[in-house]
Amino acid sequence: MKIATLSETSRDIQKMQANRVRQIFATTSFQFSIVHLQNVYALFRSAVASVEDIKGIRWTLTYWRLHSSITNKSAAHEDASDDVCMDRAAKRFIEKVDDSSKNAGLFNRYKYINYSAGYQDPISGYGDEMKSSLQAVRKKYDPEGVFQTVVPGGFKISR
Repeated sequence: MKIATLSETSRDIQKMQANRVRQIFATTSFQFSIVHLQNVYALFRSAVASVEDIKGIRWTLTYWRLHSSITNKSAAHEDASDDVCMDRAAKRFIEKVDDSSKNAGLFNRYKYINYSAGYQDPISGYGDEMKSSLQAVRKKYDPEGVFQTVVPGGFKISR
């Protein structure tokens, strides 16, 4: 575990993206607070400890201070048999960070779609008006729901 610059972290993540490495991404957003960031880091250390026996584990916590702060978490491991355990640990970590953010009054529902996990709902983070607009477009151009039910992957507007 180390503290590094974003460019150093990017190089480290690139090294982790070797063949046969399994990766999980999840994201959340919250307003800036030193105390809350310290709490998130403590939650991160606890999450890492919960899966430290998994072969080839590499877990990254990246904080980008933007207008609405985006925190990106990623985890990498080698063995497909560890997928369920890793998915569960990552989801539990995000839930704890979100709960902590809500309790501190710092939560932001925005989820950066490119780093969202499959269980997350980044579309709702765009706001009710935009979500309704996207649903209207879906209804007009995909009335049969092909892209909502037949096409695998992606984030479904029907949620």
